[in-house]
Amino acid sequence: MSRVLALRGLAILLIVASCAPIRSVPLSPPTEGRQDNLLSPERVVVIRCGGGLCPGSITCGSEITIYGDGSYELIKYDMSKTSGVVDTGSVELLAETIVGTDFEMMRSRQFHGTCPTAYDGQACTYTFHEGDLVEELDSCETEIDEDSSLFRGVRGLEGEVWAHEKDGQ
Repeated sequence: MSRVLALRGLAILLIVASCAPIRSVPLSPPTEGRQDNLLSPERVVVIRCGGGLCPGSITCGSEITIYGDGSYELIKYDMSKTSGVVDTGSVELLAETIVGTDFEMMRSRQFHGTCPTAYDGQACTYTFHEGDLVEELDSCETEIDEDSSLFRGVRGLEGEVWAHEKDGQ
């Protein structure tokens, strides 16, 4: 009888533990003596968008990686790569905003529409880096709050990258 109760207790514990929300996934073990320097060469945000068709019947898409020191890398649908530098003050502000963002609350706003990739549009995944932790939001799973300070910062930097691309810088 006590064995049955112990097994039931273990089963309940496993069920409760599996229902707990997972906030972050460690990328690597914490670095001893890590400095909280926001202007570092570490990634701050990665923006991956894809869907629809581009010239040559290639799936459209891009990946922008913005680093803490203001540098960025852009990989376009044709696998061409460019790099440059965006405003470091804007990157630092975004990094501070990421640290203060409640990602669990953001993920609780589920996307209920039709994912744009269903009709030749694009979907985006945003991967935010906070030191050794990663937070990810998918535009087809989470209703993206474009008015939030987080996404105003992302859009500003994303626009700066595309402006550099357009100007050939």
